[in-house]
Amino acid sequence: MTHQDVCELAPEYVLGTPDEVSRARVLAHLSGCPACRAEVSAVSQTFDAVGRSVDAAEPSAGLRNRILAIPEAETRRPGVAATASPVPMSALSVAARFAAVAVLAVALWQWSAARQEMASLRDRMTELQAETRDLLMARASLEAQVETVTHQAQVLRASDMLTYSLTAHEPARGAYARAYVSHKDGMVFTAEGLPALPAGKVYQLWIIVNAKPVSVGLFTPDTTGRVHAVMDTPAISVMPASVAVTLEPTGGLPQPSGAVYLAGTALGT
Repeated sequence: MTHQDVCELAPEYVLGTPDEVSRARVLAHLSGCPACRAEVSAVSQTFDAVGRSVDAAEPSAGLRNRILAIPEAETRRPGVAATASPVPMSALSVAARFAAVAVLAVALWQWSAARQEMASLRDRMTELQAETRDLLMARASLEAQVETVTHQAQVLRASDMLTYSLTAHEPARGAYARAYVSHKDGMVFTAEGLPALPAGKVYQLWIIVNAKPVSVGLFTPDTTGRVHAVMDTPAISVMPASVAVTLEPTGGLPQPSGAVYLAGTALGT
């Protein structure tokens, strides 16, 4: 018999359930194998500790009588010899402990399975929360894009829309821009070739109304110098005489202070 065989039979050997042949083979192996003796001893101690953790319960009088009556009933069966002996009460106590061990083992297995299931559910919940956040962000981005496109369409279809062609001044040589302005619906501004922003600076868009500059907003071009922005038209009494872009400190200013990069008037005026 191998070490593996003995280790697998150790619980049955401790409980006294193997047949005579298997028991003899285990005993023969244990006589010359300290490692397997230690394994059997550990199993025995474990069973003893679990068994002691359960309070011994005295069987009820009815259960005791039924068990004690089993041998007598067997002897009354035709052809059955009266060789059985009453079951000792100590055996009932051991059986109760073994039953408790079995119940405990099942409970431990169920507890372990429940923990694994809960961990799996928590992981899945975390994944679903992350997916939900991604979907909400994607939805918000899509709604913003739809709103921008809708606003742009309103400006370009507005009956009072004027197109302003902006040409580059010296700091932005080669740049070009156009502004589509509606008094009631807003403003669409596009530009190409703008220089990269210096640190601490931002581009500010202005409309000139009655010879006074009115800020429309701030913008930052992409790495290629392009910008496409849709903005609201400031509260003005008449359409702008011209549109301009200046370089200002981050955050912008109420009045232009930096160099003019782009400027132009409405086409046809």
